[in-house]
Amino acid sequence: MLIATRHIVSTDIRKAFVPLADKFLDMKVLVGSGLASQCILKPFAFSLLADLMHHIRAELSPQQLTLMVDFYAGCMHDRSLSSSVHTMCAKLLHNITECIMQIPDKRHGRVLLLTILRTFVSSLAAIGNSADAAISDIRSNYKHAEDQIYGPGELIRTNAFEQGDKIKELRFLLRSLVTGCKNVIYALRKCDSTLALGMHPQTHASREEDGTSSQQQQQPESTISINTLSIVSNQEAELAGFELDLLSELLREGLRACRIHDIDRIKAEVAASKSSDSSTTADSSKFALSREAQLKLVDREGKEQIEHFANLFVNLDPAVFHELFTAQFDYVFNAMVQHCAAISSVQVFVAYDGTSPAFISIMLRYLCKRLDKLGSDDEVLTSTMLHMFKIAFLALAFFPETNEPVLQPYVQPIINSALNIPKGTKRPENYFLLLRALFRSIGGGRYESLYKEVCPVLQSLLEMLNGALGFTKRASPMQELFVEICLTVPVRLSVLLPFLSLLMKPLVFALESGPELVSQGLRTLELCIDNLTREFLDPILTPVMDDIMTSLWLHLQLPSSASTHAPVAARILGKLGGRNRHMLLTRFPSTLSETPVDDTKQLSIPLAFEGLSQLVTLPLTDAVLFSIKILEDHSASKQLESARQDAIDFVIT
Repeated sequence: MLIATRHIVSTDIRKAFVPLADKFLDMKVLVGSGLASQCILKPFAFSLLADLMHHIRAELSPQQLTLMVDFYAGCMHDRSLSSSVHTMCAKLLHNITECIMQIPDKRHGRVLLLTILRTFVSSLAAIGNSADAAISDIRSNYKHAEDQIYGPGELIRTNAFEQGDKIKELRFLLRSLVTGCKNVIYALRKCDSTLALGMHPQTHASREEDGTSSQQQQQPESTISINTLSIVSNQEAELAGFELDLLSELLREGLRACRIHDIDRIKAEVAASKSSDSSTTADSSKFALSREAQLKLVDREGKEQIEHFANLFVNLDPAVFHELFTAQFDYVFNAMVQHCAAISSVQVFVAYDGTSPAFISIMLRYLCKRLDKLGSDDEVLTSTMLHMFKIAFLALAFFPETNEPVLQPYVQPIINSALNIPKGTKRPENYFLLLRALFRSIGGGRYESLYKEVCPVLQSLLEMLNGALGFTKRASPMQELFVEICLTVPVRLSVLLPFLSLLMKPLVFALESGPELVSQGLRTLELCIDNLTREFLDPILTPVMDDIMTSLWLHLQLPSSASTHAPVAARILGKLGGRNRHMLLTRFPSTLSETPVDDTKQLSIPLAFEGLSQLVTLPLTDAVLFSIKILEDHSASKQLESARQDAIDFVIT
């Protein structure tokens, strides 16, 4: 009978079933009351009913739509049904949102939409539970895989989540649910919901009152009692509160459900931990892959799903958005620590002009209150904090006019965190990494209000960094970090003039460092020469002039820097004028640079010795270096006097 009915409803005759939709939505009428028929016929019957309701949904009455929502919401809560059936029900529910929007009674439509949204949230929670169970099974299986010994005839337990396509089905269901939630939220905005733009719960009640009062003005003969108005306002307030609570639950359960895409990364992470150390236990604290490595293991589908989910919230009323994420940001942050792909949601909120200032304000307030945790030895936590700070700083490039005032109150607290690192901090370098990220983002001369925040702490910062340079190893990463921070301090040159001497030591180190710092050092030196008078600059440069000239001449001689640094160094020497010959007044060590690396390309003298059939080659470089060493030895000795004469004769010839 079901097969015959399916053939009938596939034709235009299906419109005749519109009056019978109520009966079709009765489970006993659809599949009967028998246990066997309900277990066997349910999937096929639901598919038949979904096909019918999809085609006649526009002709259904509000009462029939209500029955339809209740019926398929019950199916979504039925965990005995497969994920494919749940996906079909979810698609049908979000397809009827357009019909619900057309219901004349907006409050009735609003309640139906909230029922659908509540059903979707429950399904997201179920997916989150499945994801947590799968991840727990993966870790426990790796933990006990080598220790478990099975006896004769004992069944070997396998991971159910590695069998079949269950995970793929859950991911497909998640995609359908997120799409459905997006449609429902859009429909709610059309049904006078508090989620609509400009419809905050506090203003919604006032709109109801304004609308009622305007109707009273248009129709003076109709009267509405104060008690009736208060009842309506209370009902709207309760409904608005329910919406906000439901949105909070949607945010939490949606982020948890998205961990279904994290299973592959967890497998790779646990496998890497297992292969590196077979004795390592498989708890969450032992998976020591860096945050960058974890992000590379996240598949593109997982990132796209997170971004799709984040787009649900970008069109909310700004007041609702602010209230929602202020209350739930602690959960959001912890979700990012556990699921690195969730950081993609932050990028969505920051890149959208309607949510960027509010979200950055919430995020910076939360992170700055927890700056003491930035120096902990929890690598995942600290790397997540640094990553989120960088996203907030980079948002200045997207919307500088709106985001600059948001960042301004947090500039000094961030700098002070590096100046006042708590005693016993295990990872103090994280505070300087944060400082470097801040200076890189706000440099360039565009953010005057931010530069004013740096000025009061400029002297303390430069003095602290100069002192720290004396305790760091030469050419170490920490020294390069301190040097870069000194040279990228975001202030105008006029503000920096009283403290310019504090930049000379970092400048010398920069010219002796890697290519990036050399470029930064050359730019800084050229900027000072171009904009400062000789009378002001020379006394500041004099203590380090020898080191600067040595570095400049070295960059002219090195073949590796010929394409980039050599022209800049030559230009600086030209701008110095006669001062570039200051090096001729100073005695520098007599050292030779062995430019040829290959021994066959070095100059040598073939020597013939009696009794040897082959010639002996004497490398000129080694001979000259040995001669110079003898000449620089000033000890009194007859042997050395003779050797010095021989060395002079050798060098001359």
